[in-house]
Amino acid sequence: MTALQIVTSILNTALVCGLVIKLVHIFQLEGYKPRGFCRWIFSRRNAYAMTLLTIGLLGFGAAFTISGFAPGLWAYFGLLFYFALGICSIILNSFEKQKTPLKLTPRVYRLIAVIAVLTNCLGFTLLYFVPVQYLPLLAIALPLVLLIAYYIIAPYEILNKQMFIIRAKKKLFGPQYQNLVRIGITGSYGKTSVKNILAEILAKKYRVVASPASFNTPMGFTRTVLNELKPDTEVLIMEMGARKTGDIKEMCKLFKPHHGILTSVGKAHLETFKTEENIRAEKYQLLNMATDIKIDGAIKTYTNNYETKLLGFHNQHNIGLCVELAKKLGLTDDQMREAVRDLKPTPHRLELVEANGVRILDDSYNSSPHGVRAALDVVAELKGKSRAVVITPGMVELGKSQFDENKKFGELMNTVADAVIIVGETNKSAIDEGYTGEKHFVKNLEEGKTLFGTILNKGDVLLIENDLPDNF
Repeated sequence: MTALQIVTSILNTALVCGLVIKLVHIFQLEGYKPRGFCRWIFSRRNAYAMTLLTIGLLGFGAAFTISGFAPGLWAYFGLLFYFALGICSIILNSFEKQKTPLKLTPRVYRLIAVIAVLTNCLGFTLLYFVPVQYLPLLAIALPLVLLIAYYIIAPYEILNKQMFIIRAKKKLFGPQYQNLVRIGITGSYGKTSVKNILAEILAKKYRVVASPASFNTPMGFTRTVLNELKPDTEVLIMEMGARKTGDIKEMCKLFKPHHGILTSVGKAHLETFKTEENIRAEKYQLLNMATDIKIDGAIKTYTNNYETKLLGFHNQHNIGLCVELAKKLGLTDDQMREAVRDLKPTPHRLELVEANGVRILDDSYNSSPHGVRAALDVVAELKGKSRAVVITPGMVELGKSQFDENKKFGELMNTVADAVIIVGETNKSAIDEGYTGEKHFVKNLEEGKTLFGTILNKGDVLLIENDLPDNF
């Protein structure tokens, strides 16, 4: 192999590693699940897959054409167009605004390193056995290369995960924390809000640690225990999420909750659970495995007359769940009332802010049928004689019922919204079919914001309902 072939293969590896960053980002957003990644790749609206296809085919075509006029070493000049296209794509992607940026974790570095080794080996092989013009076709094969790299390092990732879990369990169930009160919270919606409310209330009596943000997976459990649990902690609250059957049971085996709160049961993640019966059975695993206090918000409506800044009847329900448990853990009525009065909204979950005289109801982290109904109820309370505008891409991960649920969402908005801005293509036709009022169609949230000045006036209410991540 000549020095030119070696240099070309190395440069190609560098280019490919730049191109694969976008794919790794999507893979991370999909929870490193090949099925979700493949769904994204084969989506008919996947612009990046088309970009890779274009780079590969045009690069091949240019190299093939030039090699016809300049055989031998001159054929390598045919790759310049391929490299130029690839570099332009990398630069454009670097300026693309990301809703959830790529987290450069050790796992990401390991994955990219294996991809680099694979593409380097493939590049050497192609340059050795076939004409140079075939090298650009590697760009088209990048999604497959990523999946191969994932499966190569999967045994290590499984072992690494288990090592972290062992460390977390050793710490959590050590002598130092034998009196620690462990509380688990799950539900189709409301988990994070209830976790935050409960933590604020219990903090009036105990030293409390709650899992940060939406750390509700086994690895979220390990990070919470290893990084957040302090020697003086008296109560640990763990949010438990589930995307498939078995997730809650696994979390309960790790955490062994004394007390459990089930906030609700609905259609969240119906795409992976397949049926509502499966969702219900999975959520109830927490109450089945909690050893002491069990609070079921899915069958009993909890309300209270505590003063609060939180909006919506559903938050009264959430507060009621927390008050019920707090009472049983020894808090006084005065302590609970003071905590509830000082509660602040969970960011991006029916968070009310004001800008330029417009009341903005930020519910961009919500994506469930129950949640959108609650949000529209709050809009109805706020709007009075003012206009109400909703900007939304609709709801996802609802399986076969996704179209119907988004159509119902559109129908519900007829009773509240004076105008709707429909974002993207994912649920465009469903919402369009359901909502019959003034409509605007935009590609993304940023484009939608350009319409605010023309359709909103002081005193109006703007509901931002859901903001789909980059993998949709």
